[in-house]
Amino acid sequence: MVLRAMVIMPMDSNNPADAAVNTFHFSSDDPISGNLAPITAALKAFYDSVGSALSVSCNPAGATVKFYDLEQPEPRPPIDERSLALGGATGTGSFPPELAICMSFEGARQAGMLQARRRGRIYLGPLATAAASGPNIATGIRTSIALAGENLLTASLAAAGWAWGVYSRVETVGDGFTPVTNGWVDDAFDVQRRRGLAPLSRTLFP
Repeated sequence: MVLRAMVIMPMDSNNPADAAVNTFHFSSDDPISGNLAPITAALKAFYDSVGSALSVSCNPAGATVKFYDLEQPEPRPPIDERSLALGGATGTGSFPPELAICMSFEGARQAGMLQARRRGRIYLGPLATAAASGPNIATGIRTSIALAGENLLTASLAAAGWAWGVYSRVETVGDGFTPVTNGWVDDAFDVQRRRGLAPLSRTLFP
């Protein structure tokens, strides 16, 4: 069974449209048997350890995760929704909400299979001003995010009933799920335009 875990990070505006969403995928032998609890705990540990990169406009205490069973037909409702109960710590200051840090990950290369279908990514943000060092991502922030990814992978490899992975709906081999084996964080920022705020005013000229 392949699970989609949609992590929703609300903003202090309390407007659902402003929330930052990231999607993870996991294999599970049986989510009803309790795999959702350790997966939720692993995601909580991941987000708690990257809090210093997040903007003060984020509301970690209100973060939730929705789980979907991808074997169910669309439109599919969530099979469960849980609070991540994050610690609430964030960095200081705030960059524009469109600015993000990309964490990429992939499964093992395999002959005859397109590697692009075996890669995934999430975009962390909105970001604190401490996330930058000049025009690039601060080394300490980049390292903390990479370590958070490594810890998530370690938890996955040690788990008995679930695994973190990449899901491709166009992959024709198996169920489209590939276990993650490694990942990385580049030093360049990314832009997520859909996270931009609607304008509140307009200045005219001449």
